[in-house]
Amino acid sequence: MTPSNPNHFSLLIQVPLRRWLLAAALVTAIGITAAILAAPHSLAHPAAFSRPLEPVILSGEEIASLDGVPASEISAFAYAASGWQQIPMQVDEVNASGAYTLENGLLDANDEIVFMAMDLGGQAPPTEWISDSASLAHPRLEIRVTDPLSPTAQGWVYLYRSTTIPAVTTDYVSWNAAGSRLEAVAYAAGFDPATTVGLASLELNGSSVDVLDRSKIRVNATCYFFSIPLSTTTITEENLAAIADFTPDVDGPVRVGGGSLTSSLWAYAAMFQTSLSVDTGAFTPPPPCTSIHINWLRVSNDWLDPALSGMSPALYFDAQTAAGVSINGSPDSVPATPANAWAQVSGSRGSLVQLTTLALGGGTVSNYYKDDQTPDAADTGDQRSYGDAGFRVDNPTGLVDIAAATFILPPGQPNLGAAYQPYAVNPLQAAVTVQNYAPRYWLFLPLARR
Repeated sequence: MTPSNPNHFSLLIQVPLRRWLLAAALVTAIGITAAILAAPHSLAHPAAFSRPLEPVILSGEEIASLDGVPASEISAFAYAASGWQQIPMQVDEVNASGAYTLENGLLDANDEIVFMAMDLGGQAPPTEWISDSASLAHPRLEIRVTDPLSPTAQGWVYLYRSTTIPAVTTDYVSWNAAGSRLEAVAYAAGFDPATTVGLASLELNGSSVDVLDRSKIRVNATCYFFSIPLSTTTITEENLAAIADFTPDVDGPVRVGGGSLTSSLWAYAAMFQTSLSVDTGAFTPPPPCTSIHINWLRVSNDWLDPALSGMSPALYFDAQTAAGVSINGSPDSVPATPANAWAQVSGSRGSLVQLTTLALGGGTVSNYYKDDQTPDAADTGDQRSYGDAGFRVDNPTGLVDIAAATFILPPGQPNLGAAYQPYAVNPLQAAVTVQNYAPRYWLFLPLARR
């Protein structure tokens, strides 16, 4: 039998995670985001570097020479033939339990320094130093960033310590608390925490036009009184709205988000990235249930009618659908198995490539796809499906580990998912070299006239 009030079962998802991380990570699992289509700086990334949309993340342990230094005294610069350019960089503090938080403002081994690959510059000669006299008293750190998929692709960033360098004013992404919105250079992602636990809107490239119906979540579970099944119900993103808290732990110029070193969610200017670990055995059963069995769960991303939102013509691709299918509200045949490691949507307002990795203690993963404009009274949102795509897990048990990253590319891109998929398991690499100031010396030799 099915209870008349599914909210009774919303306690199912009250796992031991911070509410911001849980609510937002469910969204991230389907890769809802948008990002910058062109670097906002005049300094372009090195021409040979083909992964400019990704962040470069250094732990405090990797830059041990800055241990104990106030974060406010650390600045990042890129070098080019035209000279130095300060770039956005942030220091995110991590406490002893691994959570992102505000501590004492001093860099330590488990903190992180983050900047964007699109801001990489060239290699500076040892004698080339920024024009800040206070920085001369301290070593600088040369950060060489390489792409393991293309060993010849490399770029550099330099970290300086100084009390006289002003903070950079560029802000790639920020949190608008009043509007419950993530706002970046080329997108705005809106939330409606009173109504739904997922994304409620998505605007691309300053258009102020919403292209997203919403994030959709389904959790089908059975309540047991010992070995006796009492009821089965399906919870939606609307039933979960009460636990949604999208206020991020960190709001810096490079990324917004938080969580912990093991389960985190980050929004960047050009990508959205998450890592999440959920223990399905940690769900709290509501009385009179003594245990709960999750029969299946589904997370997906449903678009608005592309003909009305300006995304048309829109195509959906995945590893089993190389030729793509039109997102137009007419049913298509998209294989449910094998599970996809990537999926892509290409439309007139942008193209999204999402990389997803799932690891389960137990259960079966399949692909979910529905493109059908026929109204469904049992559905949420606009009660129609336009390229509604994501994944489904049947009978999940133990730990469910999710890692996802979504990239936004220019409109109308062809199938690029296979090219991007290796990025998920081959992150950018960074090597650190400590350099001391080496001033130029000029030697003047006397000339004898004959």
